[in-house]
Amino acid sequence: MAKPSLTGSIFLIAGSCIGAGMLGLPIVSGQSGFVPSTISFVIAWAFMLIAGLLFLEVNLRFGSHISFISMAEKTLGPIGKAICWIFFLFLFYALTVAYISGTSSLLVSFFEKEAGLKLSNTFLSVVFTVLFACVIYLGTKEVVSFNRYLVLGLFVFFVLLIVFSVTHVQAKNLSYMKWEKSVFALPVMMIAFGFHNMIPSLVDYFKGSRKKMIITLVAGSLLAFGIYFVWQFVVLGIVPVEGKFGILDNIKNDREGAQAIIYILQNKWIGIFSWGLGFFALTTSFLAQGLSLVDFYADGLKINKRQGKNSLALVLLALFPPLVFAIVYPNIFLKALGFGGGICAMILFGILPPLMCLKSRQQKKDYQVFGGKGLLFLMMLFALFVIIIELFTELTR
Repeated sequence: MAKPSLTGSIFLIAGSCIGAGMLGLPIVSGQSGFVPSTISFVIAWAFMLIAGLLFLEVNLRFGSHISFISMAEKTLGPIGKAICWIFFLFLFYALTVAYISGTSSLLVSFFEKEAGLKLSNTFLSVVFTVLFACVIYLGTKEVVSFNRYLVLGLFVFFVLLIVFSVTHVQAKNLSYMKWEKSVFALPVMMIAFGFHNMIPSLVDYFKGSRKKMIITLVAGSLLAFGIYFVWQFVVLGIVPVEGKFGILDNIKNDREGAQAIIYILQNKWIGIFSWGLGFFALTTSFLAQGLSLVDFYADGLKINKRQGKNSLALVLLALFPPLVFAIVYPNIFLKALGFGGGICAMILFGILPPLMCLKSRQQKKDYQVFGGKGLLFLMMLFALFVIIIELFTELTR
């Protein structure tokens, strides 16, 4: 039997992060400017990495073959279990909807402009979901293996887009700064580092190896951060804040970063590279989130996913509802990201892991993340701060 791939798992974590969140990030953070948004990025990365390590601590304490819902039940009881169910399903169904609708929109645009074919969003949503559902049905190892090629494609198109676009970066766009706007991008930045749902699957994959898991989480999230930094530099250096197709206009019209570059530069090759980047970014995250939903349901419903019929039922349960929703409501991209990251992700990954650590440390003293109780309370306070930001944004929108 082949050994578990550390490199493949690092790519899976990075791919879980780099998706719809990446595409929307320059637009929502561009209101503050490149430098302020970079500082916010560092804060978001550090917060979500620590949250992931806390989640890993609890996961290792209870062993493999366990998901978030079982950990919540064992540490926080029925209330913790109910909260976990509600917010996990809302968050990852919302993200999966974004990935399906985002991918279908990219494909509609690509086929129409490059091949003269007018295909419907509904048709492409169904084809995309069915094809990638087959990969998820095969299991974790197959997803990890296939995801390597998707991440490779992402890197290729990312490099090509950067190389062809970087000469269009303007210093005056990068020098724009509005520090008071920087905190309002935190909700989407948080979801851009949302790899935590992959932890139970990878703990199982690595047979509980703490060292390999820590390396995977740190390296995978750092890889995502590096890509985000370059992406922010290019998009915010090309797209001005004001004017037609500027940051504010893109927010109003629900356009993401790749589309913004296409509209500003009007270059055929840059358009193709932007479509390619968007496609691979969305599909890597779709695979990761779909796999985590299958594992979540398998554990929560006590179903053996290794049996063929059971696996098919779990895949349908995980992917059919978001497919239907993506077909009916295809244009909720930025709003879904903000609400998902600012509220659901903060409750799931900013509040529940510290609470679970507090409880489980009383039951068993073994591996613990640095910082003691002080760090746990600080994490929860910051999560509440981000939730307040998102609620304020929604109420004043």
